[in-house]
Amino acid sequence: MLATHFQLREEPFQKQIPEGGLLRSRGFEEGSRRLAHLLATDGIGLLVGETGCGKSTLLREVDRLADSARTRVCYVSFTSLRSFGFLVHL
Repeated sequence: MLATHFQLREEPFQKQIPEGGLLRSRGFEEGSRRLAHLLATDGIGLLVGETGCGKSTLLREVDRLADSARTRVCYVSFTSLRSFGFLVHL
């Protein structure tokens, strides 16, 4: 619908971003490096940030590249969740 109206090649705002279609900003690259280090050291991490800054996109990209036999990405999208509620959700 939007693609037709704005004469785009594909529909925008899809969850699956095609290879090469992702804007790899400085912040995105830094997040990628930090999460890659976390994966390499078999660590546990928490990614937090402002609404709309790209957390979900970064997690999807890392999940796509990670070894699914060794890595588990857990996504919690409750903005009002407190510490105990977070642990209960896990």
